[in-house]
Amino acid sequence: MGARLLFLLIFLLGQVFLVGTDAGAQDLSSLKPRVGIGAMAGLAYDPGSARDFVGVSAFLLFDYDRIWGHQAPENLKFKTELSIGSSLNTEDLILSSGIEALLYLDTLETQRFRPYVEAGIGLAYTGYRVDGQGLNLNFNPRAGIGTEIKIKGHPPLFCSLGLWHLSNGNLHSDNRGSNAVVLLIGRYLNPWNPL
Repeated sequence: MGARLLFLLIFLLGQVFLVGTDAGAQDLSSLKPRVGIGAMAGLAYDPGSARDFVGVSAFLLFDYDRIWGHQAPENLKFKTELSIGSSLNTEDLILSSGIEALLYLDTLETQRFRPYVEAGIGLAYTGYRVDGQGLNLNFNPRAGIGTEIKIKGHPPLFCSLGLWHLSNGNLHSDNRGSNAVVLLIGRYLNPWNPL
């Protein structure tokens, strides 16, 4: 259990440092992030020995140019995310921490829905390995689509569907990757305030 706790601490510290970048001395509250939390379910589709998983995911969503210090379109956001879960059959720990660019598709926005696309990179720890996977800690590129669901007078809900890939990027000679489709459903914890 000590190794699992160590990995969790590393992921949490990673989230803190990822937000630091060009924001410099600004504290987190001055960046006015939106905070979201949701339930996730992952369906592993390749290889056959990969395991399905469930868990929770929390994220902070920032105005892109406030983090990176250069002009960016108003509909482009920066997301830091931390997920913790378990494989379904064996209950092995799964941790993922990542950063993503999120782009709202303003031309498709309606009174009820605000769709978006997102893509990024992360690190993921799995308490198991598929055959040919040399490491438990792997790179985690991901991409997806989603939408916010607006509720009058309340913070919006969200739903997204993404593709996750796990691979050690040839840091180990055994580099069999695995892939999953990930569904995330949740809500924002703070009211909608345009960033």
